[in-house]
Amino acid sequence: MKILIKTEFGYLILLLLTLGLVAWQHFGMNVSYSYELSRAVPITLSNDDINGGRSRGQLSFVDGKPTLNCEIVLSQSFAFCSMLLPLADDDGNGIDLRRFDSLTLTLGYEASERDTLLVYLNNGERINNNDIIRANVQVLVPSAGIQHYTLPLSQFHVPSWWVFSRTEAKISTASQLDNVQNIQISTGDHRSARDVQIQILDFHFDGKWIRAADLYFYLLMVWAIAAVLQIVVIARRFRFKYLYTQREAKRLNEINSFLKIERDKFETLAKQDSLTGCLNRNGLIDILERAISQYESGQSATALILLDIDHFKQLNDNFGHDEGDRVLVALATLLRQHIRDNDHLVRWGGEEFAIVCEQTSTAGALTLAENLRAVIEASHISEQAQVTASFGVAQLNSNHIEPWFKRADESLYLAKHQGRNRVALAP
Repeated sequence: MKILIKTEFGYLILLLLTLGLVAWQHFGMNVSYSYELSRAVPITLSNDDINGGRSRGQLSFVDGKPTLNCEIVLSQSFAFCSMLLPLADDDGNGIDLRRFDSLTLTLGYEASERDTLLVYLNNGERINNNDIIRANVQVLVPSAGIQHYTLPLSQFHVPSWWVFSRTEAKISTASQLDNVQNIQISTGDHRSARDVQIQILDFHFDGKWIRAADLYFYLLMVWAIAAVLQIVVIARRFRFKYLYTQREAKRLNEINSFLKIERDKFETLAKQDSLTGCLNRNGLIDILERAISQYESGQSATALILLDIDHFKQLNDNFGHDEGDRVLVALATLLRQHIRDNDHLVRWGGEEFAIVCEQTSTAGALTLAENLRAVIEASHISEQAQVTASFGVAQLNSNHIEPWFKRADESLYLAKHQGRNRVALAP
């Protein structure tokens, strides 16, 4: 339920963020580029004399603004005059206009004949290791006097004369505006002699920090990723539940098999040993299950101590089984008095006991085992004979019960082999 609420809250935040970005892109997020036109700007003049023409152009500054006066003279070549406003920096890097939407020009215009103006955005490119200038043009029909003209950048196109002048194979004919070197404003293509005056009062490019198409694409990708992540989370959640169920079932089967619980024969089994009052093997099920769970989650360590009364068979043979039972009861009482509240004492079988120590490190279990060994040795458990015990200690290091008890049993056998009445640690 909590995960579902968090997911819905996350999608609500993402929805609000999406709506906010769309609104910001539409009403704000504006970016503009221009510079002050003055005599300091290196504006250049060009006319048809580069093609053998006879038109005469003169560039001057009127009221501080660049002004082109052109006398169009008809000839065999295309007659024109033009002004170039530089946009590149000192290193030759032009302006990337791809995030801009429009060019706004403020022009003063006078002509003796009705004419058009050609506005070029000349883009620097490198093709086949050659530096070239791609012409991108838009035709403007001017009105006399001072007027504002807004030209959508999407309507600039590459003129056919530029395409036919190129010799490179398979050259693109699409407009390119990623490295614009200059703005060129040229007289139009009216086929008559005429006088034209063009004054540039202002220009600026307008656009958005993020274009609408790009923003919608990014938002679509974010929503797609969010949907995929949600599917992955749901799939992982179901897989985790499935694996957890399988693991729990396997763990219960291992514990039940290890403790040899005959479920088909008994509905319930007593959890206490009738002689000593200690837990029996059946009473250890919940404790072992909790120990494995804590190990897998890394919450705490669990240690196991196995202890066996030394020479117990001789005590039974020499003094009778009644004396042996009294020793077992007295030993169980003594052990309960000296273990901690979170330790669990189990009669494992015959004269063997087990102590499961929760939240206990190996060092702590060794200390406890040594204390118990010394207490048993110093106590007069039996009036007939000296009673001692050998101890084996093992730390839980996997999620399997049987190897854990086997290691503890091997360390107990090592203590017996080394002379009894001692503590041995499993590797």
